[in-house]
Amino acid sequence: MTAVSGRMVYELTGSVCEGYTQNMRFVTQMTNQGGTTMITDLRSSSWEEGSGRRFRFNSSQFRDEKPTEATAGDAARANTADDIKVELTKPAKKGLSLSARVYFPIQHSIAVLQAAKMGKASFRADLYDGSEKGEKVYDTVSIIGRHRPAGVNQHAAAREERRGARSAGGLAGVDRLLRAGLRPAPTRCRSTS
Repeated sequence: MTAVSGRMVYELTGSVCEGYTQNMRFVTQMTNQGGTTMITDLRSSSWEEGSGRRFRFNSSQFRDEKPTEATAGDAARANTADDIKVELTKPAKKGLSLSARVYFPIQHSIAVLQAAKMGKASFRADLYDGSEKGEKVYDTVSIIGRHRPAGVNQHAAAREERRGARSAGGLAGVDRLLRAGLRPAPTRCRSTS
């Protein structure tokens, strides 16, 4: 490759009660040494129940505007402590069983935020997002850094870290996200019917 450019658009909407919808589109243009250009276009959409019990996903990939791959399916567990049953409809009908310890994407994000709020430096988890034809579970490790105010001398910040001191406002952003609704689902959501 001699040149790569692209853009990604990501949208997250929803709430604990109505569930979370994620839409993403990632387009890249690559040029090789011979001057040939190839455009890849990945589009994905998913919905996850606020309690982390259900997850629906649909993704499609295009190369030079021609479809190359499509994945769709539904994953569910009766309770958050139960194994996950996945029913794939694309690329072919297939059933899978996943461990109860696997997180769905929003469930994983909430768990990382909770780990940060508790002062943990890392969070390891298995993540299922419907990728790789719906058959892949990722072993993930999230590294959680400490908040460093703008303009802080990097050497001074490093010394502060070595001493184990924590910035008083370091988790303010996490607290705002948790207060805004990214928290474990309540036992009941109000019915609109």
